[in-house]
Amino acid sequence: MNDDSDIYSQILREIQQSVLYFGIDADISRDMAGAITEKLRKLLSKHTVYFPEKPADRNAQIREAFNGCNREEVCEQFGISKATFYRAISERV
Repeated sequence: MNDDSDIYSQILREIQQSVLYFGIDADISRDMAGAITEKLRKLLSKHTVYFPEKPADRNAQIREAFNGCNREEVCEQFGISKATFYRAISERV
């Protein structure tokens, strides 16, 4: 199995489990998961998709990594700009 079909299968399972969680019938959840996954495949098949962490989680990690003197290293570690760095460390927790 190649990576593309593996990720497709993982997405299909995750969507189905998410739909089941809300009490939808197993047969309906399987059909919904298949339809959603197929729509995503068509929409995204020619693109590289990146799902970033939730900003709050990432910002907490940035604040934790920052020691007061290592802004450039933290920006490089997280692949962020100086402006994004300053927004992250100034965010109220």
